[in-house]
Amino acid sequence: MNVKTTLLGAVATAGIIAGTVGVAAQASAQEPGTDGTPAAEAQRAPRGKFLERVAEKLGISLEQLRQAIQDAAHDAVGEALANGRITQEQADKANERIDSGKGLRGLFERRQDRREHRRDLIRRGIVQSAATALSMNAEELRAELQEGNSIADVAAEQGVSLDAVKAQITSDAEAKLDELVAAGTLTQERADDALARLTENLDNILNKSKQPASQ
Repeated sequence: MNVKTTLLGAVATAGIIAGTVGVAAQASAQEPGTDGTPAAEAQRAPRGKFLERVAEKLGISLEQLRQAIQDAAHDAVGEALANGRITQEQADKANERIDSGKGLRGLFERRQDRREHRRDLIRRGIVQSAATALSMNAEELRAELQEGNSIADVAAEQGVSLDAVKAQITSDAEAKLDELVAAGTLTQERADDALARLTENLDNILNKSKQPASQ
């Protein structure tokens, strides 16, 4: 087994464990280090030391290990682009981030933030579309949901067919996805996948109720 194969085989494990070390260190980021240094400084030392140990175990230099991690990250971006999970623009930005030497952790954290943001937009979009179908405004529907009612419950109270609510939500979602594809911020494959997942989970979404806030 050559050095490159050994490196790439170890990268995933090294990345996972290094990430775990980083998260543990970040949890105490506001606490002073035992040696008097700020925790933000202290947390960098364990990660660097860990990578040094990984490199030593593999019998390679720290620079070789870092280069292997960088190469694996570029490979992952290329695979995501080839599979249609990201656009060329997103791939270019990701590769720039990798090449900048700023590290991968911030990149993954921003991806998680973007996912949470997208989920919030999806939830808001569903409520807005359902409210339109129910001849309500979004604030009124949100108030009903906060009281523990589901969208299906509200539809029954309003005498509106649940199929009509589904049709409105699906139509609005499809139109929004088409806009994103046309703008180049979303691939058609990912848009199709998102619409399929929405359709598959729509019954659960409409029938899900929220526990009312305690008085």
